Amino acid sequence: MYSQRSRKDPLTKHYHRHRWLTALSVSVILSVALYLVVLISADASRVLDAARRLSASGWCAVLALSLGNYALRFVRWHLYLRRLGHRIPWPRHLAIYISGFAMTTTPGKAGEAIRSLYLHARGVPYPVSLAALFSERLVDLLSVLALAAIGIAALGVSGTWVAIAGAIGLIAVLLVRSPTIVALTARMPISHDRLAHWRNHFVHLLQSSASLLEPRLLIAALLLGVVSWGAEGVGLHVIAESLGLTVSLPRAVGIYALAMLGGAASLVPGGLGGAEAVMAGLLAASGAGVPEAVAATLICRAATLWFAILLGMIAMGVLQVRKTWQA
Repeated sequence: MYSQRSRKDPLTKHYHRHRWLTALSVSVILSVALYLVVLISADASRVLDAARRLSASGWCAVLALSLGNYALRFVRWHLYLRRLGHRIPWPRHLAIYISGFAMTTTPGKAGEAIRSLYLHARGVPYPVSLAALFSERLVDLLSVLALAAIGIAALGVSGTWVAIAGAIGLIAVLLVRSPTIVALTARMPISHDRLAHWRNHFVHLLQSSASLLEPRLLIAALLLGVVSWGAEGVGLHVIAESLGLTVSLPRAVGIYALAMLGGAASLVPGGLGGAEAVMAGLLAASGAGVPEAVAATLICRAATLWFAILLGMIAMGVLQVRKTWQA
């Protein structure tokens, strides 16, 4: 049951003003405009003709692979919260986790921290849920980088930037797990009470993150990440095959991973534009015609990014209805 304390929380009020809905609406409008420009420039009729080649069974297969991605990532998230001492009934926890997908198109996916609001109402402190979110982001980066290595091998392109990103990710793991970093942060001389309060929260976050990045759990989380994100790469392969493109499974998985990295590097919310450009470009470089490459890209993004956002909005609605009933 939601407490009076959670209702008065400033962060909760922020979301209760529906600013998230404004951000999501703007991102949808910009995305539609972007996709219309792409369609027009790539010959819309040919792109639509290519897209129609994906059958109903093909759509079901691709969406099922996306659901597999979400399910495995939830298993990892559930393990994280249990590791940090919080046991939440999985049906409610699943709805809370999926609700974060509604905010995928916020800058840096920061809006996915809306999970922290729901979890706080269930007795989970903000530093704990934010530590889980940070660890999830870091492990996802390392997982996608591992998959991108497959694409580099299949495409024969330079892996310099992927290697650099991987090194930075591993350094981040070592820094977070360093007792020295935690101790130095905890001993920072701060006289202002409010700043000291946030310092203590940050130390708690570091300590929680360190426990989630210990070797055994890190390896298990990485395996789940590679399999879950690889499933969406398999989805791109299914789409490509249905559209008559000759793209091997390793190449399709690698292209998907490289597109995700390209979208993240663009610093645009949800990787909009960047991910699509990389994916379509790499498909075209693999021998696909431009209309077919664009069609495959748009279908893939619809079945991954926008499908996740739709499920997130449904989950948020369910949580809001349950909150109203329990008020």
